[in-house]
Amino acid sequence: MRYLVLSLVGILLFALVPGLVGAQGFPSPVGIGLPSLGQLWAGGGRSPVCDPQSNAGLAFHIGYLTTERKVGFDLSAQPLVGPVVSREHEYTVKGLWLAVSADVPIRNGFGIWARGSWLFPSAGQAYKTLQMAGGTLEPIIWQTDIQWYNVDLAGTYSPYGALTVIGGFRFDSFATNFHSREFVEPEDLSTDEADVTVSSYIPYVGIMLNQGGALKLGLVGFPYVPGDVEYSRVYGSLVMRQDAKGSLRSSYFVEAFGEYGRQLMGGYVGVFGIFSYLHANAVLDVTRRLAGVESTSGVYHFSLDRANWIVGGTLGIDFTSPI
Repeated sequence: MRYLVLSLVGILLFALVPGLVGAQGFPSPVGIGLPSLGQLWAGGGRSPVCDPQSNAGLAFHIGYLTTERKVGFDLSAQPLVGPVVSREHEYTVKGLWLAVSADVPIRNGFGIWARGSWLFPSAGQAYKTLQMAGGTLEPIIWQTDIQWYNVDLAGTYSPYGALTVIGGFRFDSFATNFHSREFVEPEDLSTDEADVTVSSYIPYVGIMLNQGGALKLGLVGFPYVPGDVEYSRVYGSLVMRQDAKGSLRSSYFVEAFGEYGRQLMGGYVGVFGIFSYLHANAVLDVTRRLAGVESTSGVYHFSLDRANWIVGGTLGIDFTSPI
């Protein structure tokens, strides 16, 4: 991921130099062989997304989402909450990703951009490993149901035409239900379930190259991500339940994206790719109940790593801005 981000930063800087130098009144390096952004994107159709220099745009996105590697989250107990020292979960998230976005130009290069998305996941499995107090390992396989959606609202500013500065906020809700457990122990039931929900309130800043042409490249992120985590686990035959809640800390987010498209029949069609990475930590307060009576309490240390790709297509239309 680090090399991908560094490569994208290099591409952005390389493409920005001719436009920024020319904007400041200095001789353009085009004469020594570097193409300007106008030359690079000549003939392209206007993208309706994040382009505050033109009419407002509405875009529909459909894509396939898959995790770069398995989503992993760990719960480690300090001190012990029952006999389990740690729980390690690994599972793949993939499915159909749908989104709708709109951008509205205001004036003087400023604009507003918004997007909402929802994942329709395919069925999957999670592999969970328990580290017991006695030093034994207990592998478990669950079926998973995923609910993942987010909503973005951002402001944009284009000081040099091709360069767009972005600052915004994303609410991201990522919930996993673990059910239909295999290798059931005598004290458990196949109907036992576990749930974890991570609600992230992600601020971000970044830049995007968008000359209103065929190509866009962007990078956003932030070194601090607030949010909440909720975890619950139900053990059927013992009528036992664990509930844990806490807030995110030491978390960060980065996202790189690109799009290429053309005008077609009065609209806009394109292809896009998005790479997102979220790392989150939290300390959860745990309550353990047996037959409805609180038995023990303690702390879980929670860690999440989620990296995913989205590739797909975009269909956009223009409309007259009311602002």
